[in-house]
Amino acid sequence: MSPGEAYLYAMQPFNHARSAPNDLTEADQWALGMGASRAKEQCDELGKVKLAGEDLLAYGKLCIFGQDFDPARQSLIAYLALPQAKSPELGRLLLTRAFLGLQWIPSAESQLESLLSLSSIRPRPARPPRIWT
Repeated sequence: MSPGEAYLYAMQPFNHARSAPNDLTEADQWALGMGASRAKEQCDELGKVKLAGEDLLAYGKLCIFGQDFDPARQSLIAYLALPQAKSPELGRLLLTRAFLGLQWIPSAESQLESLLSLSSIRPRPARPPRIWT
């Protein structure tokens, strides 16, 4: 099974249970937990396989869902080093999430700064406080 297929397989219970737009029900929480467990298992299995290209991104996403942040970090760093990565912004965002999961806050901040520099979205400068007379 490819990393992309493994991610879809892991998300399947949650996607099937999540039909209402309200907060998570007990069934949703159960399905999400089952999906995370599947993702962790698939992350462990696929960690033994040499991945390349877009599979590196899918594997990173899968491992993050399974709360296995170090394999996700390694895979996403390899993905971002690809000369033809199709989704570098998503890769950086997922890498930020992996760093947060590992509690590597300065590294996460660095990725967010890189993401902002690549994006057309710029943070607004702070407005001076209004003084009412």
